[in-house]
Amino acid sequence: MRPWILLAIVLFLFIGCSEETNTPSEQPQKKSTEKAHKEPVKEEKKDGEGEGSASKQESTPPQEKSPKEVLASQYEHINSGDYKAAYALFDTQSHQIVSLEQYKAYFRENSPYYIDHYSFNSVNISGDSGSVRADLSVHSSSGDDHYHLTQKLVRQDGGWRVVMRDEQVASFTSADNSSASASASPASGENYDATVTVSRVVDGDTVEISPSISSTEDVRLIGVDTPETVDPDEEVEPYGPEASDFATSKLEGERVGLEFGQEKFDDYDRLLAYVYVDGQMFNEDHIEQGYAQTYPYEPNTKYADRFEMAQQEARASGLGIWNLSLQEQCQLANHGNGIGEGSAGCENAADGSTSATATTSASASAEPTGGVPPISEQDCPPSAPIKGNDSSSGESIYHTRSSATYDETYPEECFATEAAAQAAGYRKAMD
Repeated sequence: MRPWILLAIVLFLFIGCSEETNTPSEQPQKKSTEKAHKEPVKEEKKDGEGEGSASKQESTPPQEKSPKEVLASQYEHINSGDYKAAYALFDTQSHQIVSLEQYKAYFRENSPYYIDHYSFNSVNISGDSGSVRADLSVHSSSGDDHYHLTQKLVRQDGGWRVVMRDEQVASFTSADNSSASASASPASGENYDATVTVSRVVDGDTVEISPSISSTEDVRLIGVDTPETVDPDEEVEPYGPEASDFATSKLEGERVGLEFGQEKFDDYDRLLAYVYVDGQMFNEDHIEQGYAQTYPYEPNTKYADRFEMAQQEARASGLGIWNLSLQEQCQLANHGNGIGEGSAGCENAADGSTSATATTSASASAEPTGGVPPISEQDCPPSAPIKGNDSSSGESIYHTRSSATYDETYPEECFATEAAAQAAGYRKAMD
């Protein structure tokens, strides 16, 4: 065989072996590359899952309010008239010194009470104690006041709580008649005549309790009357369902304290009591929110003055039954409060010819024909917000809150209704 042929064969065999060797080596390299591209994807997914788990583990309840925020919340609750919420922001020791009834009574006595402006200059925190330096401008029935104070707070029950200052305690506990009455009411379960659970709300002013007392389960709230809803001989009265719903939402299933009246049972063998929820008298709340009218009935009139004050506020604000039309009010029971069957104007309302509302007609009969004195140089009491003023021309003019010059008017006397102002010889302002 010729040498060049032999050389060609050797080269051919050599090239073939090289190709066979390289081909399989390329496949693992390709797989390895693919694997390298896939693995980061898997790792990224795991990382994402890990991050999700971490975020779940790191999620916490909303951050607690700072001392400044708590104090600001208390001021805003006061300005909105939600004194229960404002009181709840005090610490436990403050609650033991001043009751909610005393706290609310202070603001009633100084009504209208409003914090016109507040600012916080500095905050100091040391462990579970803190203090806020604040400036306040306050308007009340006693005039305008400015305060520079240091308010202490403590961390309690997972949040900051306000500590009553000594001057606050003195003011809250020395409020006039209403406060004296409030301090006489039970402030804790130890002073209640009985502590029970409300098993069912019958209607707005009657509940069933468990366990029974003297074999009686029915309790009638003292001093209040809500529109009828369950009497088979009577139609459902206006605002009755709303009063029942309110009582149900506040009382049913709740542990409550009972303070019995001087007369413990009524003619239907129901227990007569003042009902307390979380230390606050529900009878008074019912009136204050406009779900009930006062119903003083001797000898159980211990809190009659407080109830009357609460009713004046509800009437002046047009809440609940005080916002019904005269025709609707004339369907209610008459307890001498200027509403109910036989009240002024009801003879016309029976046929639907009168549509006046509580604030313009029906409630007028509950007020004297003359006015009441203003509570300050420029303010009328909430129960009689209409300002009667003798103009420079000698004309007697009254101003309602809708009047453009209401805030600038200095009243000689104040009225609960326009009808009362007109009966006293005043005409309505034309602005």
